[in-house]
Amino acid sequence: MTNYTTLLQSWGDSGAAYPSGYSYTYQVPPIEEYDNFAMYHSIEAILHLIDLTNTRLDSSRSAAAPSSPTDGQLWWDTTNDVLKVYDVDYAGWKRVGSKAELDAHTSDTTNPHSVTYTQVGAIQDAAGTVDESHLSFSVATQAELDAHTTSTANPHSVTAAQVGAYTTSQADSNFAAAGHNHDSRYYTQSAADSRYYQPDGNDSFVLETRTTDPASPVVGQMWLRTDL
Repeated sequence: MTNYTTLLQSWGDSGAAYPSGYSYTYQVPPIEEYDNFAMYHSIEAILHLIDLTNTRLDSSRSAAAPSSPTDGQLWWDTTNDVLKVYDVDYAGWKRVGSKAELDAHTSDTTNPHSVTYTQVGAIQDAAGTVDESHLSFSVATQAELDAHTTSTANPHSVTAAQVGAYTTSQADSNFAAAGHNHDSRYYTQSAADSRYYQPDGNDSFVLETRTTDPASPVVGQMWLRTDL
């Protein structure tokens, strides 16, 4: 940062204004009071300008960065046409951008910082795929999945108890033939066998529809009453 010093000294005791009505006159030497006033205020104005200069930020314009910059120093980089500020903590020049540039950069989704998949801990596989080497488990093929889906061999070993059904032995025990002789609506095995009729080649079954029963039915004749 700029730091000016001066050898100027205060002139006179207080810089009092010269008496009213006195001024420089042509070919007349100046009076002492007038010079005292003028020099005092001139020096005060110069010292004030020096104070303003010492507290301002240095700035420069060049193609190469200024040497020995101070913190907060501004530099217009004519090579790239950008404004930069020196940051002591950063130990380098930082570009000063506009709000429009900041907003555009913030909303940029094209990876402007060239971040890699390694930096973010991601895997690099083709879009929509994950290589099996990146998985902690084995992957089934489509053929294996299809084979399992269509399997009717009870691949999950489901039991009768799990689905609330009888086992074969339970069904045989609970549905024995003798267990259904509850009333006259049911034939026993022997009763059914005695009523079973099988044509012997000479006789045949006759099935007809009638509104009355036949007067002299023959063996094996059967009919359906349509009037009942």
